[in-house]
Amino acid sequence: MMQIICYIFPAVVAVWVTESIRKQQYQLKEWVYHYFIYVISINFLISLLLSTVFTGADVYLSMGHFTHSLIVKYLGLSMILSFVLPVLFTILRNNFQLNLFIEQVNNQDVRKKRNGKK
Repeated sequence: MMQIICYIFPAVVAVWVTESIRKQQYQLKEWVYHYFIYVISINFLISLLLSTVFTGADVYLSMGHFTHSLIVKYLGLSMILSFVLPVLFTILRNNFQLNLFIEQVNNQDVRKKRNGKK
């Protein structure tokens, strides 16, 4: 039961933080999209951090190895990430953008950069 809370709860908090930063309510589709992005990113980063920093690179984290001390570490670090990642993603989203222009030539798509080079 605690493993499920460790995996799911921080992503829910991250989506709530994202909604409050952007000052908008997400529809169900957007909410699920952001939720899965945060589940994957938070759990990957925490598993990477716990397996390399706290326990060593040779220890494999699995569902059976969750102890009380690991749950406290996991929830603590993932809750910190659930507040940091939405801010980081918002900063990246506001400062970086990708412009892609598609021009159809002879029934084929030709992707062009903004300055017009092929």
